[in-house]
Amino acid sequence: MKGCKVVVIGLRGFPNIQGGIESHCEHLYPYVAREGYEVLALSRRPYSPEERVYSHVKVKPIWSPTKPGLETTIHTFLSVIYALRTRPDIVHFHAIGPSFFAPLVRLFGVKVVCTQHGFDYEREKWGPLASFLLRCGERMAGKYANGFIAVSKLAAERLEKEYGRPVYAISNGAVVQQYTPETGVLERFGLINQPYFLSVSRVVEEKRQLDIVAAYLKLPNPTYKLVIVGGDGGDGAYYKKLRKQVQDNPNIVVTGTQTGPQLATLFAHGSAFVHASSLEGNPIVMLEAMSYGLPIIASDIAPNLELGLEPGEYFELGNTSELAEKMQQFMFKPSTKQQSKIERIRNEFSWKVKARQTTLVYRDVMEQYGAGAKGAGSNCKCE
Repeated sequence: MKGCKVVVIGLRGFPNIQGGIESHCEHLYPYVAREGYEVLALSRRPYSPEERVYSHVKVKPIWSPTKPGLETTIHTFLSVIYALRTRPDIVHFHAIGPSFFAPLVRLFGVKVVCTQHGFDYEREKWGPLASFLLRCGERMAGKYANGFIAVSKLAAERLEKEYGRPVYAISNGAVVQQYTPETGVLERFGLINQPYFLSVSRVVEEKRQLDIVAAYLKLPNPTYKLVIVGGDGGDGAYYKKLRKQVQDNPNIVVTGTQTGPQLATLFAHGSAFVHASSLEGNPIVMLEAMSYGLPIIASDIAPNLELGLEPGEYFELGNTSELAEKMQQFMFKPSTKQQSKIERIRNEFSWKVKARQTTLVYRDVMEQYGAGAKGAGSNCKCE
């Protein structure tokens, strides 16, 4: 639908900002823009302070605090006020927290699409009040969104049962890399010509980095290093605990946040990818690992199983002995890069495909609820 204006709310910004939603939006919306949509992404000023155009997508910073619990709420409210002034056709909320404001947008006659990236109220870091508010956000999406998207089939089925309405299932995507990254980051962390297990994610309780460390410490005389990539995603306590746990082990490397060519290098030179998470929506980092053809050892939670890896690539969640056994087996019998994983990313999980699926949701919303429903009319043209 040429000329439709979509305002995106719920992300910290892009490019090269840590986070699954940030990576999702960074890769998705340039393709949406190429489909003829006008896309405005409202970023959070502390993380993405400059107004810019990135691959045909306008990124506009809106002020927000950085205090957990206030950051998302205040930024979303201010973003909604700004978005309504721009007279969009669709406001697209990412995550259930920001979706709390869906009724406010609908009140002004603007169509709403919400993407549920995971059942955030089940995360270990949230207390009862925060979990309750997140559930309220999901309920607002379930009741007031014109289009409701989940990033996995299982989540879509669960939401359909919960709210008695259709939910689109559109998974995350990944990019098959076509270049050889630079190796400076390998030199900095002592990884030149060194095989290593790689873990990439925000360092928070539900990602279970401490499980990976515990399993690694069970290995007798490991020939591989363990590289944990990711910055603090919580209040700092879990990250400090991880740092303390590994500080005296030269074979365990904690790199902090890595993005762009540095992260690509770590993926490209990794020997195997380890993902011990207890809670996911759709694990974008596993898709990224697949895009590099990496062998994977992942926890057997439903979103990970939905990716359909070989049975031997899964271990029982929280079972550090089984994880250690699989890591030990891999060191004795390493696997080379797996072309079948790369082909699956290219054929099933390309961002171009995900953008086309998303724009079909936009088309359905505009056609079902009327392109001229907003106050000043719409510039959308069906083609």
